[in-house]
Amino acid sequence: LDMASLMGGMGGMGGTGGGDPMAQLGSMGMGGGAGAGGMPPPPAQKVGEERNVTEDGGIKKKLLAAGEGYDHPEAGDEVSVHYTGRLTDGTKFDSSVDRGTPFTFTIGQGQVIKGWDQGVATMIKGEKALLTCTSEYAYGKAGSPPTIPADATLEFEVELLSWKSVSDINGDGSVIKKRLTEGSGWEKPKDMDEVTLRYTLCGADGAEVAASGDEGVEFALSEGHLVAGLASAAANMQVGEKARVTLRDDGARAVGDVQVPAGELTAEVELVGFKAVTKVTPDGGVLRKTLKEGEGYERPNDGATVKVSLKRAGEDGATEVEWRTDEEEALDGLERAVMGMKKGETCLITVSGEQYLLPAAHRPAELAEGEALVYEATLTDFTKEKETWELDTAGKLEMAESKKAAGNELFKAGKMERALKRYEKAAQFIEYDTQFGADEKAAASKIKVSIFGNRAAVALKLQQWANAITDCEKVLAIDALHVKAHFRRGTARAALGDHDAALADFKKVLELDPTNRDARAQYKRVRAKVAEQDRKDMRTFGGMFEKMAAEDATKIEESQSGGEAAEADAAVPEEMAEADADEAA
Repeated sequence: LDMASLMGGMGGMGGTGGGDPMAQLGSMGMGGGAGAGGMPPPPAQKVGEERNVTEDGGIKKKLLAAGEGYDHPEAGDEVSVHYTGRLTDGTKFDSSVDRGTPFTFTIGQGQVIKGWDQGVATMIKGEKALLTCTSEYAYGKAGSPPTIPADATLEFEVELLSWKSVSDINGDGSVIKKRLTEGSGWEKPKDMDEVTLRYTLCGADGAEVAASGDEGVEFALSEGHLVAGLASAAANMQVGEKARVTLRDDGARAVGDVQVPAGELTAEVELVGFKAVTKVTPDGGVLRKTLKEGEGYERPNDGATVKVSLKRAGEDGATEVEWRTDEEEALDGLERAVMGMKKGETCLITVSGEQYLLPAAHRPAELAEGEALVYEATLTDFTKEKETWELDTAGKLEMAESKKAAGNELFKAGKMERALKRYEKAAQFIEYDTQFGADEKAAASKIKVSIFGNRAAVALKLQQWANAITDCEKVLAIDALHVKAHFRRGTARAALGDHDAALADFKKVLELDPTNRDARAQYKRVRAKVAEQDRKDMRTFGGMFEKMAAEDATKIEESQSGGEAAEADAAVPEEMAEADADEAA
């Protein structure tokens, strides 16, 4: 019954203005007699039933499990859901259930695809539903590479766990925000972003406590400003939005030159703007602050050719540079930051971690050790490397072979992490070969054997034993007699202490290649480890068994001297000793 309110602008279409979807439907003659010519609302959806959420059928909802109550989340409410997303062929591409962490977003703010904004708003607490969204209500004709193909219809199994009104920002009444004027766009600042906030803060008596002035004050949300509630309010506003915020503060205190009184505070606030600050690397060694938004949604991928206008902080004039990503043609930290930018976007990039100032050939000579490198960078243009779905079969095979060869060169150079990345990319091009012809499948299988084998070799170098075993088994699934796969799997199993399985692998190698000296040496080495372990076990447990046997003998001797009743009791320890002996054997 709330669907109509999701289509935008229900307020003002009926006499109720906004807020109550049922009243709005009634004012349009759809509320079961509430208006002239009214018709009854549709019956409640039944489990297993599928209905259109939109008139064009672009969003369909199939009820999987009924929820509780009657209330639905509305635009502006923050909802918490669990979901699993799949392509129509059943391929799973994302799942909060697998991660074990619910996903939260705000209804009607454009933070998610249209299918979610409109579909989730029709659900009630505890409800489970299957939302089927055509590309117009999902990721459009472009898709979302590499997981979502172009023009894809998607299926989401969604459970609405809960929601809360964003007016009570912290959920405890400490910060209550009432919107006075709508902002523009849908983005809101995040913890690390720098906001410009215009405000007037007053005490419970209405007296002004502090004001920002017409220009506003700029501060990082993570650092806050004056009182905690101001940052909390700003984090829940759009640019240009004006709001009245009621703050329950922690008591009277001095903040700089400002004396904050005890009791309730009220602030008239306006979010003038914000600069998005992104932690490009988890350790914060590379930071990116957006100074000017770019255009569209596309960003460079591995292998893309990028053109960047660069200017060092404190220097005049910019330099136009061009490089191919993932080829060590630029500083690692700079490239990581640029990879997250859109065409035309300008950012302030700070690289402070030494590990991100490599390769050394691209590091400014005058940069002191430990000094941060700061660039103002504009991504003027880029050309993406073609993705798998953009290639025909011949192109996929060619790209797989090319990436594999690049990986081999990196392996020879000792650059294992980068070699692994190339092999993984090579495998993606031929991972799905159901549309290949017989000859093409044979060629793909041959390449896969080489890729998986090389990945296993890299994993051994990096001591990633479980990964090495997995890749060897992928090789053996194609070629069960592959000598190197058995050898590498045996090596990994031995490293993990799975000696019996390792011996089986080395034995298989010697069956296939009796002259293999490495396999024979490994076989002997593992046998020696097994023998040494056996000797240690004997030293550890041998005395224990001798003591147990002596105690049993003593008990038997005592029972024999105790008469017929004792003889009956003696049968128990004899049987126990016999069982223990079998177990020891």
